[in-house]
Amino acid sequence: MARKPSESEQYVPPSHNSIYSSFGGWQGFMHSYGLKPSDLGDVEEGKRIVEGFKANDKQDWEEKQAEKAKKK
Repeated sequence: MARKPSESEQYVPPSHNSIYSSFGGWQGFMHSYGLKPSDLGDVEEGKRIVEGFKANDKQDWEEKQAEKAKKK
């Protein structure tokens, strides 16, 4: 019987809001990258930046999991 993985064994991506909050919200995030929240092209670019943050976060998590597995 397969055991149920614990919370630490499953990757949970950061929410968009948790990313924006460190910039003071969506508008602060957009402005910090020189993007205009009213420009649809800039909004799409902002979304790609957030997805990049999430991809980096997942890669960091996977590396930590690999390190843990080596120690066992």
